[in-house]
Amino acid sequence: MHTRGLTDRTLGAFVAVTLAASVVVVALTLALVSAQDPQIVTEGLLIASVILPNASDLYRRAQLRLRSAPARKAAHAEAR
Repeated sequence: MHTRGLTDRTLGAFVAVTLAASVVVVALTLALVSAQDPQIVTEGLLIASVILPNASDLYRRAQLRLRSAPARKAAHAEAR
């Protein structure tokens, strides 16, 4: 069932990241770590949850752009 653009995969990733962040915060709290450290770890997990799912697409687009760079340079040189 899709709800407002959320797929099962997206929902599952959200639940997994939320659960992981909660476990890390509890573990760091039990280890008597300062209050700022769990916040830094949680923010890092949230940033990673945004970047990692898109990394393969970013890599593929960068490869295509790098492969087409010589063709663009040649076309630009001919236009002059």
